[in-house]
Amino acid sequence: MARTRIAESLDEPALASVLAASGKFTASRLASRLDHELPSEIWSSLGRGAPPMRLVREMRERLCASDVRALHVGARDYPAQLAVDRERPPVIYVRGHLEHLARRRVAIVGTRSASASGRYFAAHLGFELSSRGISVVSGLARGIDVWAHRGVRGAVERNKVEPLAIGVVGSGLNVIYPPEHDEMWSWIGKEGLLISEHAPGVTPQKSHFPMRNRIIAALAEVAVTLGRLERDGWVLHADGWWEVLRLP
Repeated sequence: MARTRIAESLDEPALASVLAASGKFTASRLASRLDHELPSEIWSSLGRGAPPMRLVREMRERLCASDVRALHVGARDYPAQLAVDRERPPVIYVRGHLEHLARRRVAIVGTRSASASGRYFAAHLGFELSSRGISVVSGLARGIDVWAHRGVRGAVERNKVEPLAIGVVGSGLNVIYPPEHDEMWSWIGKEGLLISEHAPGVTPQKSHFPMRNRIIAALAEVAVTLGRLERDGWVLHADGWWEVLRLP
């Protein structure tokens, strides 16, 4: 099929998603090519080695059924904060309001086994930041992460401010993890912004979370960390922030 025929007949985000999952490119190589080529052009270059076309149709259906958008490097809506990162994912999946990324952004992350005082501080900080028009970025993990977003939700309910919650997760956006966070997950997807580099249907794996942390590090201008993070892979990403505030 000619390049023009592919470009006219297929959805570029679905093509990019299938290319990212095909194993034919490393993430960095695909991202580099997407800088100056459309997914359909990359697809055409593979010739008979291209993945089956049915995978593109299936991906489009999965995205639609999950109310998820796929954004690839080079696309107009791909976040500028990620586009300049050397480890940017070639494709991300989003649900919600991308305009929350245009605000100042602070990440609040920390231990999953948070103390009562740690949970209180995370919620208080999320409340105060969002009340001042600052987006709160976190990983929706147990402990500090989810309590930061509970603080954002509290500010919305009490002060009627914008729901400036950005959740970056390690699974497909229709695979809620941990499952007890289903209500918060749904609220952020509707009122805030959910981001993943995994397509709908992908289940969480241990290796996904350092990759998720990389996206949080790229999006945040400042990070507040509560508790020890080494075992969660955060030490690898601290240098990616403009400023890191570590609190015990």
